[in-house]
Amino acid sequence: MRSGTIISPCPLSFVCFYFENIIKFLGKKREKSILIIEDVAMELVSPILVWFLLGIVFFVIELIVPAFILFFLGIGAWVTTAMLAVADIPLTVQMIVFLVSSLISLVILRRLLRAIFFGNSSEEDGSTIVHSSPSTGVVIEAIIPPSLGRVKYGGSFWKATAEVPIPVDAVVQIMERKNLVVQVCPLLTEETV
Repeated sequence: MRSGTIISPCPLSFVCFYFENIIKFLGKKREKSILIIEDVAMELVSPILVWFLLGIVFFVIELIVPAFILFFLGIGAWVTTAMLAVADIPLTVQMIVFLVSSLISLVILRRLLRAIFFGNSSEEDGSTIVHSSPSTGVVIEAIIPPSLGRVKYGGSFWKATAEVPIPVDAVVQIMERKNLVVQVCPLLTEETV
């Protein structure tokens, strides 16, 4: 090296120093912005909002899977939302309010709402005795007890059972309908008597 030559610092070291300072500055800003976002998120996610949205989720699932139980869990979630709007209660009390209100609404309202949505049912064992004018049908698949056959009755095809064997194309009287199976007996005509 010659004497009197000024050695200048490497331009790359200056660039590295500059970027290091920018990264440190952005890192501090990033930490502050994350904390601010967390604070805002905690303010937005209040227990009232969580319980309200949980109620909506229960109602939507009830629409998809109609078990007619999740509806009452939705009511319980909304009762809990109402309680939280009135008073600030701890999580354990929130859970108790949710469970108790869900059970009470289930016990009190299920029978009433089920009758409204699904109709009244006075059947105890699922059977209906046909009392109106004698209903008749035609056997389309032989009935050989204890197996089931098929009968055309009321414009539909029904599984049928009988106490005696009945051949195809025989006219039968419908005695009882239990779920999707009808109990039949052969219709006696005046010619066979």
